[in-house]
Amino acid sequence: MKAGNKFGKVLSLLVLFAMLISSLYVVSQSANSLPASTSITIISYNGNDANGILAFEHGQIGFYAYSVPPSEYTALPPGAKAYLMPATYYDVLVNPLNTSFGFNPFQFQEVRFALNFIVNRTYFVDNILHGYGIPSITLYAGEQDVLHLQNTLAKYAYIHYNFTYANETIYRVLTAHGAQYVNGKWYYNGKPIVVYVFVRTDATVRREYAEYFITQLEKLGFTVQQVQGNLQKEISFVYGSDPANTTWDILIEAWGGTYGYYDAGLAEGLYGTLAGDAPFTSYYGLSFGTYNDSKYEPQLLLKEANEIDNWSLILAQSQFTSEQEYYQLENDIVNVGINMSVRIGLGISLIPQYVLPTISGVYPSYAQGTLLNFQTYLEIANGSYPNVTIGVRYLSQGSANPGVGFTDAYTDEIANGLFAPQYLYVPGSGYQIPYIYTYKIVSLSP
Repeated sequence: MKAGNKFGKVLSLLVLFAMLISSLYVVSQSANSLPASTSITIISYNGNDANGILAFEHGQIGFYAYSVPPSEYTALPPGAKAYLMPATYYDVLVNPLNTSFGFNPFQFQEVRFALNFIVNRTYFVDNILHGYGIPSITLYAGEQDVLHLQNTLAKYAYIHYNFTYANETIYRVLTAHGAQYVNGKWYYNGKPIVVYVFVRTDATVRREYAEYFITQLEKLGFTVQQVQGNLQKEISFVYGSDPANTTWDILIEAWGGTYGYYDAGLAEGLYGTLAGDAPFTSYYGLSFGTYNDSKYEPQLLLKEANEIDNWSLILAQSQFTSEQEYYQLENDIVNVGINMSVRIGLGISLIPQYVLPTISGVYPSYAQGTLLNFQTYLEIANGSYPNVTIGVRYLSQGSANPGVGFTDAYTDEIANGLFAPQYLYVPGSGYQIPYIYTYKIVSLSP
């Protein structure tokens, strides 16, 4: 699905749900016939943001469906509308296992936790997101669940950028385990301690922040080797590899659809092993859902992984008896997740997406973090024209297969127009409203 020129290849989505939706869709009170457009044309710019921006500025597309910092735009079309929403959550993923071929300094929990003091969340929001973001030490940034996590978050309120503290902590831990600090560089058994950082060359925010974080690691005395690649390489090289036998130690991650309501599932999925997204093993799940690395794990890591997954199963199986117990379990998971420091929170972006003034029916989805959602596909219109043209960064970077695919956010955004959702989301909170399906309480007991 590569584009040969700046217009890319075209995917024409013929919206097929008019018969199904016209009698059921209640969000729009005035529409007599839906979908509002005869067809929606999706143009891929194959990762070339500059061409996507240029096409929007010249009015060739209704909007470019990728959050690009406003400074990248030269001249917005007169009357362009800005849609601000929590789009992408960013974190630092740390490999906590000592690899089979070298010395991984992040196998030690205290070293991983010390990274909290050099990630510099303020710098990330102010300089990388250009102010369009919310810094966060945890997976939650600005959403409803934060109100119920204050007891846990208060424990970590002291964390801020403090390079000296991080440096002293790392020095104490590594020297105690046989590492040598010579002329400003770390060595183990006479060899430099190399930290492998995977750098996403196709993602501006992640690339720029990775470059900053590398300078911090080098300042600490580590020898850093970059492993560069796009999303496809990341999926195979990082998530498709055994973290105990691989050449990556650090990855700047980006996640869509993290903003929600009653969102303990976010902590269950990204702090534990149950969703197959963790580079470690517990009694309940494997590293990245595939590899049993329990024999390589320090006892503390295995203990914390088991605790998180045990609490997660209680929540997933609704084995709680009150709202208070629900949020206490969520607090327990978040507390251990922060302390474990395998996923170190940076923050969530609020970078706006701009839409031509002639385009109507665009709905920002706070929960999905995209304008390309079911509501938009159904309601979007370009005045009296029957066709709407939208620009995207990629059509897909994974598998566009409804059976076993949709492994990346780009594919998911297009797939949002093909399937009627179970519920819609309230802007601002992400609260779920049942849609098409009817829900009722059949029992108040777990």
